[in-house]
Amino acid sequence: METIASATGIIHQVNEFIQQNPSSELSHYFQKKGEISTKDIFNFAGDHLCQQIIQRTADALGVVLANLSVVINPSVITIGGGLSKAGDAFIIAIEKPFKGMLWHG
Repeated sequence: METIASATGIIHQVNEFIQQNPSSELSHYFQKKGEISTKDIFNFAGDHLCQQIIQRTADALGVVLANLSVVINPSVITIGGGLSKAGDAFIIAIEKPFKGMLWHG
């Protein structure tokens, strides 16, 4: 989980996407600034690559949280760390795969 759904994991994804898409807005920003942060990714959420990274991270986190919920049945799930500062849009992105994985019979 740490390899995808963490600030470090997001930066690893960014580096991979930048190498594969050197002409993207995100790549140009990285070349100009020399570094990129998780906050930058969420600030560039309109960029196609950033959307893919955010969605991939949200999907992974939503699936894992759904699986854990089935096993431990928590009354509340709290997201901490750097990703907790990403805002409501990220929480909403996590909810879709989370709810999609739960069986409602």
